[in-house]
Amino acid sequence: MIQKTFAGLKISRTRVFEWYRCFRDGRSSVEDEKGRGRKSSVDATLVASVKDVIYRDRRTTIRDVCNINGYSFGTVQRVITEQLNMKRVSARWIPRLLTDEHRTKWINASRKFLKRYRREGEAFLNRIITCDETWIYLFDPETNEQSRQWKTPGSPTPKKAKVTSTTGKQMYIFFADRHGMIRQHAVPIVI
Repeated sequence: MIQKTFAGLKISRTRVFEWYRCFRDGRSSVEDEKGRGRKSSVDATLVASVKDVIYRDRRTTIRDVCNINGYSFGTVQRVITEQLNMKRVSARWIPRLLTDEHRTKWINASRKFLKRYRREGEAFLNRIITCDETWIYLFDPETNEQSRQWKTPGSPTPKKAKVTSTTGKQMYIFFADRHGMIRQHAVPIVI
């Protein structure tokens, strides 16, 4: 009968049994009861306390804040997301954190290359061979979950560049032209 009455709505069998139990136990109104649900215990002291914990360590978790302050998980989560307007994000990985000096050098070198390319054309690109040397480290990378931290909408996304090395490393030298890799060389380690 309920399915026919509420034809357009999906009502689960479990919900029907819950309603039946409520009316069997003496409920007589179909209106929502006033004051049902949990009352919010959020006050300025709680917000300040949670904010202080997060600003001391942006990588702290909601569970850590709950353990420090003794509030429930849901309350702390509500304060962080609704009151402080924060969300947890992972650091964006970039190869290196460049200084302003490095950026200026790269821009100047790029301008010189563009000037020569305009003057000499494709022949200039065919003569360029680049070389790069790098250490390949054996390491345990930080997971995305480990790098997550709280941020407000106006704050910049966190970045991470270096991971902690563990057992060893090997140096490699790479030579490439505009068509791809020419040579790779593993430099022998002298002990």
